[in-house]
Amino acid sequence: MKKTLIIILLTLASCSGEIIKQERTYCNPLDLNYRFQYSDSVSYREAADPAMIRYKDKYILFVSHSGGYWYSDDLLKWTYLPASSLPIEDYAPDAIAINDTVFFAASSAERKPIYYTTDPFSDNWKPVNDTLPFAVWDPHFFVDDDGQRYLYWGCSNFLPIYGVRLNSGMQAVTEPRILIEHNADIYGWEVPGEHNELTSNGWNEGAWMTKYNDRYYLQYAAPGTEYRTYADGVYSSASPLGPFEYEKYSPFSYKPGGFAGGAGHGSTFCDNYGNTTTQISVQTSATQIPCRTMCADASGCSRQHSIRTAYCGPLLFSVIIRQLYLTGRLILKRRTLLKDGCFCHIKRMQMRHRQ
Repeated sequence: MKKTLIIILLTLASCSGEIIKQERTYCNPLDLNYRFQYSDSVSYREAADPAMIRYKDKYILFVSHSGGYWYSDDLLKWTYLPASSLPIEDYAPDAIAINDTVFFAASSAERKPIYYTTDPFSDNWKPVNDTLPFAVWDPHFFVDDDGQRYLYWGCSNFLPIYGVRLNSGMQAVTEPRILIEHNADIYGWEVPGEHNELTSNGWNEGAWMTKYNDRYYLQYAAPGTEYRTYADGVYSSASPLGPFEYEKYSPFSYKPGGFAGGAGHGSTFCDNYGNTTTQISVQTSATQIPCRTMCADASGCSRQHSIRTAYCGPLLFSVIIRQLYLTGRLILKRRTLLKDGCFCHIKRMQMRHRQ
């Protein structure tokens, strides 16, 4: 009996060692080869305004002004691809995979074409002729379950967030519709400043659409990427072009303090296992120039139909958390982590269930 017990204990110890050895971790901000940006006085590294997409079981990450983009098999190891066939130096790019084609657009004060490729792992993009008759800033593509395509955009301290429906040639087939107005006099988190204390207008920007249970959730960022109060709020609608209603729990993505501050201009996506993750821009700088970097934080839908996004700043947490999605134990695990103080902040994005 004693010998049997020793064998069992040795076996368990061996299995435990195997699990520890195989467990992999990552640290926010993401370990990317951030490019140095140019300034008259200070040199700083930066990547911000993320757009994450999936294409044939790979992840592709587009960010502002970085000379190229990244792709990965597992969201841990990233390969950088320099791009010269795209307007890659423009800010706040967006992309979408539709069937075997990836479409790309970036911010510009002038009218520019949408680009496409069937091989995003090589630098071979081509422009789509006769697409948008107007300029867009902070563009975002969305394709609905019925195949209808939409484009959202807006980045201004006075202009709204707009939306249009596109045809299969990525041409606008509706007039631009106003979807989200500025409401800093009602929603205090839209007021600019490190403590939301300024009297100037804040910036509404960074639209991103998520559909859940036949409800459309249009998130947007405010009051400005230079502030640690930078956050994402959300409006919802029964239609992809509204009318939209403000969700009173906004901002759902918010982290005004800590080493990695700010949690705005996010892209919410599902991984290859159906897990939801939010990619956000954060500040990691003690200088006057904000060094913007990328964070990836776990999100999930609870049984009460709410999306919860946990922000851990620079703290380590294991990708084993992702596997808990597969067993249905994510919410329990997250509560344990919160109880132990491992996460700096958590906000809830409630997704209301519609029959």
